[in-house]
Amino acid sequence: MGNYLDYKFHIDYSKVDNTVFLSFDSIFDMQQIAITEFFKTIDFDNLTMKNKYNCAWVITKTKLKINKLPYWGNDIKTKTYITNIKPVKTDVETAIYDMDDNLLMVIKDEMCVIDLDLRKIRRLKDFSFTEQPLSESIFNDAYEAIDESNLELFDNVKVKFCDIDCTNHTNNVSYLRFIMNSLGKDFFNNVNIKMVDMHYKHESLIDEKLDIYKSDINNIVDILIKRNDDPIFSIKIQYEFKS
Repeated sequence: MGNYLDYKFHIDYSKVDNTVFLSFDSIFDMQQIAITEFFKTIDFDNLTMKNKYNCAWVITKTKLKINKLPYWGNDIKTKTYITNIKPVKTDVETAIYDMDDNLLMVIKDEMCVIDLDLRKIRRLKDFSFTEQPLSESIFNDAYEAIDESNLELFDNVKVKFCDIDCTNHTNNVSYLRFIMNSLGKDFFNNVNIKMVDMHYKHESLIDEKLDIYKSDINNIVDILIKRNDDPIFSIKIQYEFKS
């Protein structure tokens, strides 16, 4: 295996939902921490990228597979590593385990670097990132696009100050919180989420109004967030009903 980082988390009160299991958004909060700490160990974290190159990492696609959710009081550990490097994108996986090494879930991300002034994608060889060693992937499922044929306007939100991050655009996890609030308690309390695909299509910024379109067919929720007619973010959620 190439470079990787093991990182530990405790599932405390702030990380669970009303069922006391790890909340949907907390999965990705912890994943962002794990990736950031891993990138620190190889000197490619966003603070370093900003100070040295006026650039930042952004995630373009994410796929999550859930085997089992931890709950309040559990300790878990993550392993983060690079599985592929292309001219302008890299693939990073974060595997999440319980303390007995049972795989709870795995997340893979497609990431790129943007110039913070020009908002343009930079080539990874400009930062010698292409020299990083690779690890073998444990999650080879392809990314899946949503089905847009049955989408209907479902909700709308306005990007607020607490939704933006250090790159001054809407943080990835903020989109999930928009979705969670739109789908609501009844959905998340009555289903087990098995697989998630997210595509970050364009940036959105503070004070922008976003419209949320949704379809829910055969245990698959497809959601598209738009700014006017401009697609911003999409998510496909595959679920099963709790018995």
